[in-house]
Amino acid sequence: MRYSTSGTDGIINCAGGTSTTGAATYINYFSVNTTTTPNQLQCSSDGKSDDGVALVNDVVNMQIWYGLSTGTGTTANVDTYMTADQVSALASGWFKVTSLRVTLTFKNPLSAQPGQPVVPGQPPYVYFTRVIALQSRAGAVFP
Repeated sequence: MRYSTSGTDGIINCAGGTSTTGAATYINYFSVNTTTTPNQLQCSSDGKSDDGVALVNDVVNMQIWYGLSTGTGTTANVDTYMTADQVSALASGWFKVTSLRVTLTFKNPLSAQPGQPVVPGQPPYVYFTRVIALQSRAGAVFP
């Protein structure tokens, strides 16, 4: 995730730090670290997983889909979702992205825990999905 800021406005990065250099662009990298026990959703400001900050435990997968407005009009309505590779393959694909659909997959704490009885009907995973509108494309207006 990349975003711009004045560098002196106190905007924080994913690890909770603020700019000390006056830099105007932050780049936050989110990843699922499967080498830790439990698995963790982590973020880092340099893209290195070995110095990532743990955000949430028991995340086993993260999927990001990009919502595009592929029509020819001026509307920003999403009409298709694509992976990053698919967006990159389109001419001007990244300029058509108006939202993100992020799905985190968690281990279900009620499903088949060691030493516990099986609870009927409990799936092994729980899915958490959010659609995030990009302010620069979705028509957000600030007073």
